[in-house]
Amino acid sequence: MLFDVVQDFVDGSCHAGPTTSLTPSDKGPRDDDEIIEPAVRMIELALAMRAEGVINNLKDTYGFLHYSERPVDVHFKLFQVMPDSLQRDLRRNMLGYEDKDTRPLKLEVGTEVSFDLSVHGTIHATGGNHNHRNRKNASHERENLKAQRILFLPPKTIITNKVLGKTLEGVIAKQDTKQPYAGTVELKDTLTPMTLEERHPLVAKMIDKYLADTQDTEPLIFHDIQTAKEDDVVFQLIESKAPQKLKWRHTTDADKAEVMQPAGKLVLTKITGDEPAPPPEANVSDDNASVDQTDVMSTASSDFGDMEGKPPGRKNRKKGRNQRPKIIKTVRYDKGSLSSELRKDGPPNVGDKVVLDVIQSRRAGVVSVSNMKIVERMVPEEGAGAVGGGAAEEDNTTMGVVTEVVSQRKFGFISVMDETATKRESLFFQFSAVENGSKSSGPPLRKGDEVRFKIGTEKNGKRVALHVTTLPRGTIPSRADKNACTGIVLLEPTHTELKNTKKLNNSNSTASNQSNGSSRWDSGDDKQKEEVPITEQGCVLLTSDPTNMFAPKGDDEE
Repeated sequence: MLFDVVQDFVDGSCHAGPTTSLTPSDKGPRDDDEIIEPAVRMIELALAMRAEGVINNLKDTYGFLHYSERPVDVHFKLFQVMPDSLQRDLRRNMLGYEDKDTRPLKLEVGTEVSFDLSVHGTIHATGGNHNHRNRKNASHERENLKAQRILFLPPKTIITNKVLGKTLEGVIAKQDTKQPYAGTVELKDTLTPMTLEERHPLVAKMIDKYLADTQDTEPLIFHDIQTAKEDDVVFQLIESKAPQKLKWRHTTDADKAEVMQPAGKLVLTKITGDEPAPPPEANVSDDNASVDQTDVMSTASSDFGDMEGKPPGRKNRKKGRNQRPKIIKTVRYDKGSLSSELRKDGPPNVGDKVVLDVIQSRRAGVVSVSNMKIVERMVPEEGAGAVGGGAAEEDNTTMGVVTEVVSQRKFGFISVMDETATKRESLFFQFSAVENGSKSSGPPLRKGDEVRFKIGTEKNGKRVALHVTTLPRGTIPSRADKNACTGIVLLEPTHTELKNTKKLNNSNSTASNQSNGSSRWDSGDDKQKEEVPITEQGCVLLTSDPTNMFAPKGDDEE
């Protein structure tokens, strides 16, 4: 808080009074003519339980926001948004941001915010009405997180993604046989992912600030109950930043009776010089270790929902969880990771040299690839481009439909017609593998052609199409769906277009035109022309409609 200290001349007592200063360093008179209303100002919020997020949904009295530190949504009531006057003072002192510098910040989707995060228990949901396989009566738990004391942040304050590297060199190490334009890249240089402090900056700042204040020896008690995952983040950062300086526990029923603190809140305490420092794993209870009853919550408070008496912090945490993050040597890519030029070209093959950008999401921790380009394609071995060269043939022969043809690179893809498969496989083929294709100067096959081929396996395990031969259209049977409609073609699609048709100005002039021996179209204005395109349109008489797909809307009669 920021205020003036006022002393009463009568009894000498002191009390807090309103101040015209906007910041603690604001001592002298101002140069501008702005009139400052005296007030006791809030200039900084407690960092314990503070978090960041982005508003993604708003309703009449509540909303939801994306939690920036892990992939969950947080619920909030609109009255939890702090008043504008408080927000201006907080942004000015905590961020050095003046609202008059840009457009006013307001409550809308996409606004970045900071807030106090707490838990309202766990929601148990049962999917009894869902028809998912093996999940008909399965139940799952969902955290009921809430946000309080919401503060608007300037745009681009929250870091959502971190670029781990740009224009990195790598080699295609593996291709996905089930998904074209997807696979794995082996990087030339290893990368280090985001640290725990980078993903949870407010928690790290809270620990640093608490340790820096040497005058404050009181325990730091969180003002509400957190989830186990939030508590684990605090524990891991303490183990990495201050293992011999801080210890933690949860409030118990004894604390509730003495200091009116609900059981289950996290408490951080500084280790004094007279107190022996605990071993690095003293705060982690093992299955065979004795547990101090004052450090573990015995029963849950009524505000803790359905946590069934369990403390929010995990007691049996695995040792060694706070090891250094693993280095990144390989990354996965898909078609969305490729540059716009590479998407139009052929897919990357094993051995191709590429350059790419690597990005990590702060929210989910997922590492992804973007803007990948091929620098040098691997030259295939001699005979690998021939029919069957470099690939072991299988005995079976199957049929399929050409789904994609890349003329520039002389290859394409065929969708295998397998009714027993849950997902149709797409096989790669080269033009040199086509035996009876088109003799024209263009590609030997076109998209939609029906073909017969054999399946081969290359040295890298990739399945390809070999000995491809075209089939007459209609060879592959087309089975209609059981709910398909039936009908009779009355008019086949045509390429006729009614263009440059003169528009009649007066429909009543037909009789006079006929009496003059002229056509009624002669009275039309040549400048007024009506175009009625009916290109490639036909007409079908519907004879059956099992699902009432074409039934008139609002017609209740069967």
